[in-house]
Amino acid sequence: MTLVRQRHTVMGIGLGLILGLVIMAAFSGMAHGKQFLSEEKILPAHYPKQFDGLGRIDRIGRHDIVIDDTMHDFSHHVTFATPRTKNGSKGEFREGTYVGYVTDGEKKITSLWLIE
Repeated sequence: MTLVRQRHTVMGIGLGLILGLVIMAAFSGMAHGKQFLSEEKILPAHYPKQFDGLGRIDRIGRHDIVIDDTMHDFSHHVTFATPRTKNGSKGEFREGTYVGYVTDGEKKITSLWLIE
């Protein structure tokens, strides 16, 4: 009887681990969808209501940007917006700045929005 109980316990633990991994994988995919800011953060009227991503700039280059350890390419027609203007410049964005971004069908950033 002891051997049977041990086998059932091991199978139960294994199934529990598999179920946990499946749940984690399902929720991690949701993180790559549209992202909203908290209700407390009020953005200017010219900002979008939702972003394809949010995060802190790790590095900003000529043709790409790293946000929260993930590299993104800029589209050829990328725009940069700040709270003051819809037509800002890339020079206003620095490492450590919190931003929102919108991407196109190729996952290239089409607009970068300064949040803080």
